[in-house]
Formats: sequence, structure tokens, C-alpha cells
Amino acid sequence: MLAAPSGCGKTTLVYKLVDQMRPHCSFERVVTFTSRAARPTDRPGCDYHFISAQEFQDRIQQNFFLEWSTAYGSYYGTPKTLIEQVERGACLITVVDHVGVQSITKKYPKTIGIWLVPPSFEILEHRLRGRGTENVADIERRLQLAGYELELEQQTRFCKYHIINDAIDSTLEQLKAVVLSEIGLLKK
Repeated sequence: MLAAPSGCGKTTLVYKLVDQMRPHCSFERVVTFTSRAARPTDRPGCDYHFISAQEFQDRIQQNFFLEWSTAYGSYYGTPKTLIEQVERGACLITVVDHVGVQSITKKYPKTIGIWLVPPSFEILEHRLRGRGTENVADIERRLQLAGYELELEQQTRFCKYHIINDAIDSTLEQLKAVVLSEIGLLKK
């Protein structure tokens, strides 16, 4: 699983990683669920499964999610079906927040967590403000949470790997090397 604060480039890197991994193996991104409204650039069913808050709450009651949180003011969650897929041999990557990392690694200690770190907090702030998808209050909430998550991961080290996302191409190569190594396609 790939985790990072909002604005670190998780989704961009995962899409690029999946494209580069396909020649080596069947490797897919888990499409997670959210109750937030779709952004103009979002592709429903590809970026997220967009459902109402009530539908999300119903699925929580049905024990549908492996993990879920409301860290960014809306519901976000990973479907439990990914466990069955992995048990059948699928190679999957999911994008989660720090709450998701903690929850999944506590339930499944063999899960590999990769923590994406911004080069600096100022760059993270610039990225969040520059994408123009949230209002000022949402950006401030995301920045406050990012500071907390970065500090918490530094203290707890829930993720096995930490990669600084300072240049997309080199970050992608590091991410790819970790994934290939972990699935046994690259000698450690």
C-alpha cells in the first residue's frame, strides 16, 4: 500500500507505477470508495467509487471495508474484497492515508507499506494550493493533518519504506524497485 498526506502525489505515482509494472506482472490499483464529490478531473470507477455518505455508512454497517476514515471531511475506504484477491495471487496496490496504514498493518502485519514524503512542507503546501480542487478551509485542514501524519509516521514507522517524492521520475524508479523487490521479481 502507498500512503502519504494529501498532495504528495500518491495517485499520480500509482497510475504510472501500474503502467510500468504491467510488462512484469499483473499489477493493479485497488479502486477505493469515497463520499466526497467528484472533482472535474476524477473518473468515477477508476479514481474512486463515488457514493453518498449514507451509502458509505450502510457499507460500514455491512463490514464491507477493510479500513475507512473521515480524515479529510468525507468518508474514504478500502474494500475488504482486496484480501480475497491477494489470497488468490493478485498483485495489488492501494492508496491510503495514515489511518489506513495503521488499520491494515495491525490486521495484516505482512502488508507492505510505502510512505511517500514531500521534499518539504512548503512544497506540499504549494502542491495542495496549486491543484485548485479544494477551498481554503479544506486546504488548511489537509495541511494541518499532513503535519500530524508526517510527524506520526516519523515516530511510529508503520511503513516499511519511506520515499521522498522530490522528482517524479526518480521517485517512480524507487517505488518500482521496492515493489519488484517485494514481489520477488528483483533480487534483493
